[in-house]
Formats: sequence, structure tokens, C-alpha cells
Amino acid sequence: MKSVSELIVYLSNWMQVLLTILLAEILTFICTYTQSILWWGYVSTDLLLIGVISAFFVSLILSPILILVVRFSARTNLEKEELKTEITERKRVEDELKSRTEELAFSKEVLEKTFSGIREGILIIDASTRTIEEVNRALEDMWGYSRQELLGRNTEFMHVDREAYESFGDLMRFYMSKKGEMHTDYEFRRKDGSTFVAGVSVTGLFDDKGEMVKLVGVFRDITESKQAEGLIRDSLEEKEVLLREIHHRVKNNLAIVSSMLDLQIMQLSDKGLISIFKESQGRIKSMALVHEYLYRSENLMKVDIKAYLESLIKSVSMSYGDGSTPVRIHVDIGPVDLDLDQLVPMGLIVNEALTNAYKYAFEGMDAGIINVELKRDGNSEIRLSIRDNGKGLPEGLDCDTAKTLGFRLIRTFARQLEGKLDIKVFDGVEVSLTLREA
Repeated sequence: MKSVSELIVYLSNWMQVLLTILLAEILTFICTYTQSILWWGYVSTDLLLIGVISAFFVSLILSPILILVVRFSARTNLEKEELKTEITERKRVEDELKSRTEELAFSKEVLEKTFSGIREGILIIDASTRTIEEVNRALEDMWGYSRQELLGRNTEFMHVDREAYESFGDLMRFYMSKKGEMHTDYEFRRKDGSTFVAGVSVTGLFDDKGEMVKLVGVFRDITESKQAEGLIRDSLEEKEVLLREIHHRVKNNLAIVSSMLDLQIMQLSDKGLISIFKESQGRIKSMALVHEYLYRSENLMKVDIKAYLESLIKSVSMSYGDGSTPVRIHVDIGPVDLDLDQLVPMGLIVNEALTNAYKYAFEGMDAGIINVELKRDGNSEIRLSIRDNGKGLPEGLDCDTAKTLGFRLIRTFARQLEGKLDIKVFDGVEVSLTLREA
């Protein structure tokens, strides 16, 4: 750009030289012509020739002088142009520098106010020596030290003891080498000797070579939340103990009732009454088993359904499997979720269906088979099935309207579960129940 400008100025000046020489020739010719007319009254070719030759020699004499003038003028104009350009550029740079300085000053002010006003304590330390380089007001208040007391010191005094300081350093090095940051809870010591728990987030700052040079720590006092968490945990543990005790006592009370029924059965001779008492005893055992498994379970809201149903089936089998007709039971229980409000009624349905099968399905048969299945049936439904290969139901018995206590209980518990009950008769009887999973 500069060379083009110089070329334009150079050509312009030389045009001025050529025009000056041409003008001198023209003026000399006019003067000679006028002189010839005035002196002799006519145009003298000799005089014109002398004038032209004179003008030529004058031009030769003046040309070097004009060239020097032109060069000096060109250099002067070029220097003026360069100076003007330099002044303009310098002013632009100064204006831009002033604008950026103002922006930096504003950004620095915003950063300082943010750093000072943030509620979490912020600590900047040297990565190699762990000496404090900068803190904010919240960190001063958190530890009880002034800024002057903190700057330049190693962070060991902030910890409970030397062992805690070294342990924190090991933990920090481990996380920094893996992720370049760390998030944890840790106990620290204030200036007055009291301790507190802080949630700590540490981030590394790296130089151009990828080496960690600074560590920025953000601290939040969570002592109160930790204390509240401890109180809640203690309260939950206390309630869990009480709840386990309740389940234990309910199970024991139901066991006492079952034992009382057992004693009553021993006093009876009427087989019909004995059967009624045994059925009631089976229902009580079914409910007692739930409380027993809840008492033993680690999670008081969940029961091992497979173990519970297998124990229930075994209990019914021991009560009614007198050996006159061998009965094999096939159990297939998949992973399903039931809450306590569902588990007790379902256990009672299984108890009633198994009791009916043992009592009536295999009379006069050499052997029998009962299949018990509990599986997911689709995405959100589960299906319970108790099926036997016995002789079926008596003719004329309508399961939907039957007045027998067993069927009435099965229908009642199915409605309580809001499930779909289906009782089918084909080469035996199948009691199935479909309901939504908890």
C-alpha cells in the first residue's frame, strides 16, 4: 500500500516537471514571435530558431534544478503523508487501548466483587507447596482468620491435625490425577479450635505445558445439615427397631392364636369342626409368615416374595399332605415387586387355593400335581396361577356365586387387590389372578 502511494506521488511530481519545461518552451516561442513582429514587422524564422534553441538550453539548465526541487517536494509530501498516517494509526491504537483498559478495569472490578461477595469460601493455593495465595471474605469468616493471617501460610493449620492434613493431601492427589477435580466432605478446624464439616470442591489450574500450578478450593459449611442428617438417621434407625419389634410381636401374637386353635383342635372330635379350625389356623399362619419375613428382612418395606411363598406352600403341604395321596408341587416364581398391601391378600389367596386343592382335588386318585406360578405378564402386570390336575369342581358349582368360605375369601381378596380373578375347570382347576405391579 505504501509503495503504491509513493509511486503516485513520484509520477505526479514528474508530470509537474514536464509541464514546467513545456510551458517554458511555449513562453519562449511566444516571446520570440512577438519580438519578431514588433522589431521587423514580420516573423523571422532565424529569430524563431534562435528562440527555440535558447529555450532548449534554458530547459537543460533548469531541469536538474527542477528535478532536485521535485525530489525534495516529493520526499516532503511523502513524509507528511506517512506522518499523517502514523498519527492516525497511533490515535486509533490509543483509543483501542483505552477502551480495552476500561473493559479490563470493569471486568476486574466485577470479578473482585463477585469473588468477595460469594457465599462459599474460596481458597487459591500453590499446587506444589500448598501455600495460600488468595482468599475471599466468606472463607475468612468460615475459619475465623483475617486475610493477612491466611496469605502465605501452608494449609496444614486449617485441618484438625497433621494426619488429617496428610490424608486430605493424599485424597486430593488421587482425584486430581484421575479427574483434575475433587468433590468431598471433610472436617476442618477454626481459629478458635472448634471443628466443622465442609463440602469441598477442588479444581486444578494448568500452565501452557499442562502442569498443575494452582488449586482453587470452594468450601461450604455443611455442619448443620450433617447434624440434621445424623438426627434423621438416628430417628430412622430408632423407628426401624420399633417397627421390627412390632412385626415381631404381631408374629408372636398370631403364633399364640394359632397355638390356641391347635389346643382347641385337640379337644374336638367332630371332623367338620376340626377342618374349620385347621383352615383358620392356616390363614393365621399365612399372615404370620409375612410379619416374620418383614422382621428378618434388611428392608422393612420389601419381602423376599419367593422365599415367603415357598414357606407358605410348605406350611400348607405339611398341614394337609397326610400321605394318602402323594402330591407334587411345582413352584415357579419370577422377580416381581409387591408392596405389603398386596402381599398379605395374595398370600391368603394362595393359602385358600392350595387348601382347597389338597382337600378336594385328589380324592380317589393315586397322585396329584399342583403348579404355582407368579410371573410378570407384560410390562406392568403380574399373574398368579395355582393349577392342579385333580378331578375338578363338583357339577353345578358356580365359582362366582359359590357360598363356601374359601371361594368367598378368594373373591374378596381379589377385589381388595383390584385384580382380575379367573377360575377355570379343565383337567383340574386353575385359579389365576392378574393385577398391576407395585
